[in-house]
Amino acid sequence: ALDERVKRTQAFVLSSLGDKLSVKALAAQAGLNPSYFIRLFQRDMGCSPQEYILSNKLERARNLMTFTSMKMKDIAEGLGYSQYQHFSALFKKRLGLSPRAFRHRLFHQPLTNSDV
Repeated sequence: ALDERVKRTQAFVLSSLGDKLSVKALAAQAGLNPSYFIRLFQRDMGCSPQEYILSNKLERARNLMTFTSMKMKDIAEGLGYSQYQHFSALFKKRLGLSPRAFRHRLFHQPLTNSDV
């Protein structure tokens, strides 16, 4: 069973994906020191708090790209990335496609080199 503090942290992260989330702030919110919080989170979730945050931000971005017509810059800003280029680089590193190429592929439009 998940530790109750980890459950609360999960819910907090999911409701705060547009905010800058630090491990230190999450640990404080859970009432734990950062090093113990990281170990507890890793034990219960199988990943670090940073990985959990990033994975959920990218999943939210994919959902928004799939089910809305929001501009990618607005999606990035809504997920707490003030620099679109930073968001795009993270997205491409993790998913193998730029956000633009991901959205094009969803709708089966041919890609050009400038899309990737």
